[in-house]
Amino acid sequence: MDSGGNIHHFMSEEELNDWEKEQQKLNQPFIRVFRDDLLKVKRMNKERRKGWMRNQPCICGSNKKFKKCCWDKFDKQPKNQASDL
Repeated sequence: MDSGGNIHHFMSEEELNDWEKEQQKLNQPFIRVFRDDLLKVKRMNKERRKGWMRNQPCICGSNKKFKKCCWDKFDKQPKNQASDL
């Protein structure tokens, strides 16, 4: 799931890895959503998914919540940088 609350599906691990590399080049945060969490977030609208992402562990590995650590870096980026794959 990307910082815009969009869920992306991939057919292969290679396709997922390519997408992750592209997101990292653009400094766009993402969280891998596994099956258990996917069932929760699919029922949410886009705005609620963004809120859910904010409360997940930070992608930098600091053991803080994303909203308390790196959220501001990514939330303030211009909207035209966001990628809707």
